Amino acid sequence: MKPSAEQVFKEIILLNFQKNYAKLKEIGLYPGQEMILGYIIHHEGGIQNELVSHTKKKASTIAKAINRMEQAGYIYREKDTKDKRIYHLYTTHLGKMTYDKIAELKKCECEYYSHLFTEEEKANIYNYLIRIRDCLKGVKQNEKNS
Repeated sequence: MKPSAEQVFKEIILLNFQKNYAKLKEIGLYPGQEMILGYIIHHEGGIQNELVSHTKKKASTIAKAINRMEQAGYIYREKDTKDKRIYHLYTTHLGKMTYDKIAELKKCECEYYSHLFTEEEKANIYNYLIRIRDCLKGVKQNEKNS
């Protein structure tokens, strides 16, 4: 029996997670930490609450990840000069090198999948993914086209 589109989609998500988990483990990160590292690199000196808002994760989840990443040497925190309750987040040299490795992995992954499709198919897939994303965000197609 042919699997449903939903089953195939779930399998793709699971397989992609497993593949990425293995690659992140080699680098020394847990899943989700690559996103946090990327945010900090692009927002050097930002604060934890901004990161929580951006990722839409629980504050406790972000705090745990930041502690792990700081202990591993990817990031560091500095107290705000005016408000001692606030810490600013920065990447270390190791964090920057690790982010470069992640970027290279993502690039290779995109190139790996890219050869499977024609340019027209890639454009169609892109449009389908945008529609799915917008639907999940609650954006209606006719609102976008207005």
